[in-house]
Amino acid sequence: MFRKIVIFSLLALLCSSCIKQDLSDCVLRLEFSYTYNKSGQNQIGQIRDIQVYVFDSKGVLYEVIRATQQDITRGYVEITLPSDTYTAVAWGSSSTNMMGSYKVAEMTAPATHTYTPQVTTGVTTLNNFRKMLSYEQLPSDVYGDITPQNEQFDDLFYAIAQNFPVVEGRNQTVSLNFMKNTSILKVKVTGLQNLRSTRAPHPNQPLQLFVAGKNGRFGYDNSIDNSARTVRYEPPATTVAANDMAVDVKVQRLIIDRHRQTDPVELHIEHPETGTVMRVPLNVVETILAARDASNNPVWANQEAIDKEDEFTIEVSILHDANIGIKVNGFEIVDLTPELRP
Repeated sequence: MFRKIVIFSLLALLCSSCIKQDLSDCVLRLEFSYTYNKSGQNQIGQIRDIQVYVFDSKGVLYEVIRATQQDITRGYVEITLPSDTYTAVAWGSSSTNMMGSYKVAEMTAPATHTYTPQVTTGVTTLNNFRKMLSYEQLPSDVYGDITPQNEQFDDLFYAIAQNFPVVEGRNQTVSLNFMKNTSILKVKVTGLQNLRSTRAPHPNQPLQLFVAGKNGRFGYDNSIDNSARTVRYEPPATTVAANDMAVDVKVQRLIIDRHRQTDPVELHIEHPETGTVMRVPLNVVETILAARDASNNPVWANQEAIDKEDEFTIEVSILHDANIGIKVNGFEIVDLTPELRP
């Protein structure tokens, strides 16, 4: 009886570990999920391309893994690594070709925006690793520094697993739970008839709406460089009716600590001939944080709430008394009082 117990125990040990002399079956499983959303459900199907960058204990890039569609569908990829402590940084895209909208880079001089448009194992480090929008430089007479190369760029997703040990002879599993790094600002402007006749837009020449902010370049921890340039986000199309207009503008991640005061992400509304309609552009993050429900509680109280929201509908109502009313997803904003430019 004792002999049978020993045999069974050895079998169980072999099933949970691997033989030291043959590491071909000793794997690190990286499990993919996307539950960091409003529903809390795993929506990994929204992600169609995943690239994982594995850094060793010295913070140097050790390996780059591109998950196949089969890997994403089944929810994991398996790799082999020598014993060490690692950090895995993962980026995902809503298309099967992430590099159509984004690029990875090794930043050599952030202040002058100098970088190498690739990463290299054994060379690139956590500190100089960047993920950024593919962009075009704007002319000096246009507001902003750069604009997305692809006007309808893909949704971007981010995940990280930090400082996990890999021990030789053990099968291990590490979770990479993604968050969405993009959101849609659905902007509607009503009451165009209440603008002065000299500033009311012609039906065939509507107001120009765009969003500008410093949020197109991310470090390994999904933070933004202090020296990041201002991205100008233009809507791909404008819907115009008699007295109102609407656009959808996709933007990169809105970060409260960065974009509320230090470097505001702003909604600009401009007349094609006379310029800015509002006295100052609308601070997007401050406006979202000012939204209150029927019980006067914040609708989006923190960074997590903003990160989990896919769309923000911002309604700008130009009133007959020349004031401006603001709503976000139907919630009226009462603490902000934007003004029309004289």
